[in-house]
Amino acid sequence: MSLKYRELRREALLLLKGPSFLMIFLLAGVAAVAVYMLHGTFLIYATVQTFHDIMNLLIGLLAGIVVTTYSITIVALQLTSTQFSPRVIRHLLSQDLYTQITLGSFLSWIIFCLVIKFWVLAPSPSHIPLSYEATVWANVAVYGAIILLAVLLPHFILTIAQNINAAHIIRKIALHTLDVVAEEAKEWEQMERVDSPEISTADEYVKSIRFGYIQEVDYERIRKWLRRHPQIVFIEQSRSVGAFLTAGAPIFRFRLSEELSEMERQHMSRKTVRFLQSCYSVGQFRSFRQDIHFGIRQIVDIAVRAISPAVNDPTTAINCLDYLGQLVLSLTEYRMPTRQINRYRSEPLYVRSVTFDQIVNQAFDQIYHFGRHDYAVVSRTLNLLNICVQAVSWEEHLYVLGDEIGELVDDLLHQIEMGSIQPYVSWVQLARLTGIAYRLCDCWLAKTGELTASGEKMRLLHEKIQKNRQHLFSLHQSFNH
Repeated sequence: MSLKYRELRREALLLLKGPSFLMIFLLAGVAAVAVYMLHGTFLIYATVQTFHDIMNLLIGLLAGIVVTTYSITIVALQLTSTQFSPRVIRHLLSQDLYTQITLGSFLSWIIFCLVIKFWVLAPSPSHIPLSYEATVWANVAVYGAIILLAVLLPHFILTIAQNINAAHIIRKIALHTLDVVAEEAKEWEQMERVDSPEISTADEYVKSIRFGYIQEVDYERIRKWLRRHPQIVFIEQSRSVGAFLTAGAPIFRFRLSEELSEMERQHMSRKTVRFLQSCYSVGQFRSFRQDIHFGIRQIVDIAVRAISPAVNDPTTAINCLDYLGQLVLSLTEYRMPTRQINRYRSEPLYVRSVTFDQIVNQAFDQIYHFGRHDYAVVSRTLNLLNICVQAVSWEEHLYVLGDEIGELVDDLLHQIEMGSIQPYVSWVQLARLTGIAYRLCDCWLAKTGELTASGEKMRLLHEKIQKNRQHLFSLHQSFNH
C-alpha cells in the first residue's frame, strides 16, 4: 500500500475514535438494546403504506443532505482556491477516492430506496402487511440510510473540514509525490546515462495528433515492442512527461535498420508510428503519474501565494519548504538522474525526463525570490539545503546542491552589500543568517572532501563557495560585534 493510502486509512480510523462518533455509537447501542427488549427483533414490521411513507422520508432526506452538503463543500473549496491554487483544489473532489465513494454511496442509496418503493412495495396492496422477503429488503433500505446518516455523513463533514486545511493539502501532495518518486526510482535503476543519438536523415518522427499536457508514457509496452522488433535501431522520447504538447509536435524519434528493403521499411515505419501513437496519453491537466515536477510545482504555488502581500502567511510557506526539503532529500536517496537523456540498459529506448537540477531549482528558487527579504523563509531554505548536503551520497547531486547554494549565498551577500535587506531584518537576524550561510558553505566543502569530488566544474564551484565562506565569516563576526 502506498504512503498516501496508508495515511488516509490512519486518518479515517482516528476520526472514528473522536467524541462525536463515541456519542453516536453509545446512543445507537442504547437504542438497539431498547428496541430488542421491547420487540425481541430488529426487523420493522408494518403495512405497505407505512413503508411507502418511510421510503418517501428517506429519499427526501438523503437527497436534501446530498445537495446541501456538496453545495457547502463547493463554496468552501472556492474560498480555499483563492488562498491556494485552483490546480490543488481540483484534486479534492474530482480525483479524491473518499469523496467519490461518499457521493456514490448517498446517490446509490437514494436509487436503492426508489427501487424498493416502486418495484418491491408497489405491487402489494397498501393496507396489508408485507411479505417476509419484502420486509427484509425494506429494512435493509432503512438501516442502510441510518448508517449513512449516523456514520458516513459526519465522517465526511469532518474529512472535508480537514482536507481544506493548508497543512493537510501540502502533506497530501507531498505523499502523492513521494509515491511517484518511489515508482520512478524503479525505472532509474534500469537506466544508464548516455548522449542522445546523432540526428540522421534516416530518422523518422512520430508527431502528436492531439494537444495538451503529456500525462503518461507507457515505457513497458515500448520496451516489449523493441524486444519483438530488433530491426528498430532505437526509439527516443522527444518531450518529457508533464510538458505541453502542441498538435503536430514530435513526441518520438526512431530509426530503422538499414538492412531493411524499401517495402519492409515503409511497412515497419507505419506500424511503429501507429504503435507509438497509442503509447502516450495527453490531457487538459498535468497528472501525478510519472510527473514528479507536478507535485513540486503545486507546493511551490502554495508557498509563493502564501508569502505574497495579499495573503501574508509565512507559516504556510515554511510548511511548504519543509515538505519540499523532504522531497529533494528522497530524490538524493534514490539517485535521481542528473541528465535529461537516459537509456534503458537492456533496450535502445532513450527517455527524456526532468533532472535533479531542474527539481532543486524549482523547489527553492521561486520561493527564495519572493521571500528573499523574509528572515524565516531565507533561514529555513538554507537549513534545508544543509540537511540535503549532509545526506547526499552522489557527487553529481552534490554539485547541483552546491550550485544552488552558490546562487543563494551570492544573492544574500549582494543584498547585504547593497543594503537592500537591512530594512526588513534586524541586526541579530542578519548575524544569524550569515552564520547559517557560513555553516552551509562549510558543510558543503567538507562533503566534497568526503566524496573526493573532482573535475573542473567542481573545482571552480569549490573555489566560489570557499570565497563566499570567508566573506560570510567576516560579516558574521562584524554583525556579532
